[in-house]
Amino acid sequence: LPAIYPNYLTAPEPQRRRYSSRFFVLLGLIIVCLIPRALISLRISSICPDGVLYIHLAEALQEGDFQQAFQEMKLNVYPVVLMSLNRLGLDWQAGGILWGLLVSSLVVLPLYGFARRQFDDTVALVSCFLYAVHPVFIQWSPELIRDSTFWLLFTLSLYFQWRAVTEV
Repeated sequence: LPAIYPNYLTAPEPQRRRYSSRFFVLLGLIIVCLIPRALISLRISSICPDGVLYIHLAEALQEGDFQQAFQEMKLNVYPVVLMSLNRLGLDWQAGGILWGLLVSSLVVLPLYGFARRQFDDTVALVSCFLYAVHPVFIQWSPELIRDSTFWLLFTLSLYFQWRAVTEV
C-alpha cells in the first residue's frame, strides 16, 4: 500500500462518519416523520377513551376546577397543552392531533443527537429512520394521548444526560 494510505486500525480513536449538511438531514428526517403521521391523522374518525379523559381534564383546568383537573392524575402536562391549544382557537380534537403530529415528528432531533454522539451520523440516521417508519409509532402519534409528548421528553432527557456525562 502507498505510504499516504490511511490505516484506521492504528488510529487512537474511532473514525466517525460526519455529514457536512446536518441541517438538511434533520429537516429531511422531520419531513419523513411527519408525512406518514399526517396521513394517518386524516383517517382518525373518533377520539380514543384516553383522549376523552384528557379533554375532560383540560376542560376542568380551563374552568379553574383544579381539584377535578388533578384528581385522576396528579401532575400531567398534557391537559395543560390541550388547554393552551384550545385557548389559541383550536378545538380539542384538532389541537390534540396537531400537537401529537408536531411532537412525534420532533422526536428525531434529540434521537439523532443522542445516537450521533454515541456512535456516528450513519447510525443516528438509521435509528431515526427506523423510528420514522415504525408502524406503532405512526399509528399512535396523532391520537389524543400523551405518549408522543412522553417520547419527546424521554429522548430529550437521554440526549441531555448523555451530553452532561460525556461532555461535562
